[in-house]
Amino acid sequence: MSIPVPEVVLDGVYAAPDRRERIVRDIVNGKVVFDVRDVDGEAPWSPGHSLDDMPLIEDFADECLAVTSKPDRYSSHDTV
Repeated sequence: MSIPVPEVVLDGVYAAPDRRERIVRDIVNGKVVFDVRDVDGEAPWSPGHSLDDMPLIEDFADECLAVTSKPDRYSSHDTV
């Protein structure tokens, strides 16, 4: 299971395998900088990868199971 690439946004939180969550800290040249923590949220966020090993945004989206939350600035119900 994966999520669509457009769902990957700054400060978005995503369900990942092994009862973990990922939070996007930055997107640089099509690659994702993210932190991870256990789903229970009791442990602090920690780096999800080395800076030399940032995944492509497509690979990040493919590895995520679901969108847990996104900041309000990305809501699809903004008024025109």
